[in-house]
Amino acid sequence: MSHRILFVDNDPDLLDIWAEYLERAGYRVEKAVSLEQARQRLAEAFFHLMIVDIRMVDDTDRHDLSGLALARDPAYLPVPKIVLTGFPSHQTAREAMKPRPEGLPAAVDYLDKDREPEAMIHAVQEILGQRLRSNPHLQVEWDPREPLSFAHLAYLLEPQLPQDLLGHRIAELEELFRRLFLDAKQMRVYRLLWHRERRVGLAVLLRSLADTVLSRIVVCGNRDRLACEERAIRLSCPEDGLRLTETAETMRFGAHAYAIPDGQAEKVQTLADLYHSRNDRLLRATLDQVLKEVIPAWHRRGQRVEEGRDLMALYRQQAGLEEGWSPAAVRERVQALVQLVRPLSSVLIEYDARSLTFSFPMEPPLSGPDPVTAIYHPSERYTTPVVCRLSPGRLTADSLVVDARHRAWPTDLAGLGQAPQWWDYLCLEAILRFDLVQPIDLQEAWRSFEECLVAPVSFQDSLDIVSGPDELRLNALLIDKVRKQAGSETGLEVEPYYAGLLVWVVAAMTHYDPARLYDQDEQNRAAHLLLAAAMLTRRLAAGDQRSVSISPKSALERTIRLRLDEDGVRVWTGPDRYLTLTGQQLVLFRSLYRRQGQVVPRQTLIEEVFGEPYAADMRDRHFQERRLNTVMQRLKDQLKAHTGCSEFIQTVRGEGYRLDPEGKRSG
Repeated sequence: MSHRILFVDNDPDLLDIWAEYLERAGYRVEKAVSLEQARQRLAEAFFHLMIVDIRMVDDTDRHDLSGLALARDPAYLPVPKIVLTGFPSHQTAREAMKPRPEGLPAAVDYLDKDREPEAMIHAVQEILGQRLRSNPHLQVEWDPREPLSFAHLAYLLEPQLPQDLLGHRIAELEELFRRLFLDAKQMRVYRLLWHRERRVGLAVLLRSLADTVLSRIVVCGNRDRLACEERAIRLSCPEDGLRLTETAETMRFGAHAYAIPDGQAEKVQTLADLYHSRNDRLLRATLDQVLKEVIPAWHRRGQRVEEGRDLMALYRQQAGLEEGWSPAAVRERVQALVQLVRPLSSVLIEYDARSLTFSFPMEPPLSGPDPVTAIYHPSERYTTPVVCRLSPGRLTADSLVVDARHRAWPTDLAGLGQAPQWWDYLCLEAILRFDLVQPIDLQEAWRSFEECLVAPVSFQDSLDIVSGPDELRLNALLIDKVRKQAGSETGLEVEPYYAGLLVWVVAAMTHYDPARLYDQDEQNRAAHLLLAAAMLTRRLAAGDQRSVSISPKSALERTIRLRLDEDGVRVWTGPDRYLTLTGQQLVLFRSLYRRQGQVVPRQTLIEEVFGEPYAADMRDRHFQERRLNTVMQRLKDQLKAHTGCSEFIQTVRGEGYRLDPEGKRSG
């Protein structure tokens, strides 16, 4: 790889001569005749080395150290420098080589302009060949099953990157990994785990110089943010977890590599992967490990009590709403979100500075106070000092990485620091509540789900969802585990927990950019966030009253009545919801519906569904009944999947089946 050098000198003729010598030696040289040009090129391109004239303004001014000031700029700290001057002195040499607070000198060499060109070439070779810690022999591979490349990473880290700068960023990212893995001969980027806020998490396989295969989780992003994160990790990270093994930086980017405890990169999955695998046993075991081992390990690393700050302000800071977001800007995002989701459903959503209201067909409106006002208003119901514990940051379904032993570890530590003691638990609930479940009907399932989740007034209260869509029932049970663990650490009071959930929800709304195009699942999630915000603000406004009067119907008991339309094709399950049946399932439902409330014999159903006489031979009759059982079970499954209720069709032993078109479901 040809090294790139930025040569900065205010003498154009001398600059051309020096550049020619370096280019003959095989280096790629760019020239800058002013400090402004130098800063512009540094802002755009990537360089392995900078050579700078110490006097860039006035060669006759012995006090002109403008080139040295450029070399000492912290923004260019990772770039090695050679300070060049025609006016050498011991004082300027000492100034050039003085160590910086970060432990690195402003320059790594100091040369007199009058020295012969060979001295310059030798200095450059020594810096790039010996002092610059990089691995020029590292072979970089990309897993063919993933659409990954250095170009892809560049655009993830700098989404607005102009096309003409792409080559520079590719070179800089490649150099970043060469500096990160000095003792490896092969690197395979196995998978992109997550990306957000110009940061990425990668699963990486390495082959060391000793032919040992190693696994790493690599996080890379903005250099300054990674440097701050590194200092916090070394002071605070629990010993039993991901272990920081390597770090590196270039002028723009930083990277951290973590060893996976007892794991392999090719077997790593995210919590979202595990959830969607539908292995409930492993999911529960992994969640238990996070609740009982991972979060407590972080919380034991440090605690403080905040006496002078409001709980809502602490939550806003943790959610990223304290810097750059005013209440007016957040309210604009919420209003844009309402406009985004309005076409999705027959549910009417209205929002103003006073309230957020949902109008459901055939039911009274559901209204809560303005969620933006609520999160920017001091928490009147929780004014005691706030216990804050060390938190890894904002846990998400893709940054919680599950190893080969099905233990989960947080990998995005950008928010590492003290947070209200409920924060990590409510983040886990938010993952289960909003991020992992498949978006479904707003009017029925989400409303019942949210009503149940805001009903408890204590962490002791269980989420008694006894029926409903299986996925929501599972998530409610997992959320119940999260809350029980939170209560065991923080006490039974649930109000501050709800307050944090509301801040999380509003912060999630701000991530929706009105200029972007969202698919229906993303819009459904946005509608769910709005509904949850209305429920939470209403619940918080209700205080500690056990009944929050969300709906005249019980949150745990809602009635569904099946109705077959006049053309006998669609089965209506609500004012604006219907199920389309076909084939034998439709014939079976019609037969039962015509005799609703009555027991319909198996013989009748067999003759009508299959269009054949009831068999006289017992062996043939047994075969017919098995066929009927199969069609009946499929019909029941269809009704349950669509309504969450499995009680419409009852089996009357020894007689037949009975349809009750009015079923009851919970959740």
